[in-house]
Order: sequence, then structure tokens, then C-alpha cells
Amino acid sequence: TQTLKIEPTFADAFYKRGLARLDLNKVEEAIQDFKKAADLFQEQGRTENYQEAMEAIKKL
Repeated sequence: TQTLKIEPTFADAFYKRGLARLDLNKVEEAIQDFKKAADLFQEQGRTENYQEAMEAIKKL
């Protein structure tokens, strides 16, 4: 979360925070983080990471 305050376009941090929130059973918050990560990955042309984030959402 601190990293995202400093660098709000750091897609990897959103993705990893989504995983952490999922471990804490905070599903809705995890989905929000995965969606944000997917959007940023797509903007950054990181197709493989985008697909990974979208798959994480589909599994929920």
C-alpha cells in the first residue's frame, strides 16, 4: 500500500496486494486490485501480465 502511494501506476504492486487480500479472504478488495493491475498492465503493453490478472479475477 505504501508503494502505491508513492507510485500509483505500479501494476505489480496492485497485483501482489490483490493476492495478499485474497489470502485474507477480502475478495471484493482483491478483485478491485486485480482489475486495477489489469488496466495498468494493458496500458503498459504487458499482455502476459494483463492476462494473468484477468485470470485471477475469473477464478473468483
